[in-house]
Amino acid sequence: MSRRGHINPMVSSTDTAGGFPGPVYEALPLVYLAVAIALVIMVESPLIFLSSALFGAAGVGVLWMRLRNRRGG
Repeated sequence: MSRRGHINPMVSSTDTAGGFPGPVYEALPLVYLAVAIALVIMVESPLIFLSSALFGAAGVGVLWMRLRNRRGG
């Protein structure tokens, strides 16, 4: 039985079904990195440092995956 409204998780959320507009979607990893760098510089808490480092790593990971996908590798 087919489920109506079921979205395939392997399909980009920027398809016609909805999601972020293209420019916002493309800028998100850079926003992750900018926020992570700002938090590392501005906040002195070790817990915030750790979470911002993980947030920055997530941004780098997304950029890396997109780069690999666009180059076909």
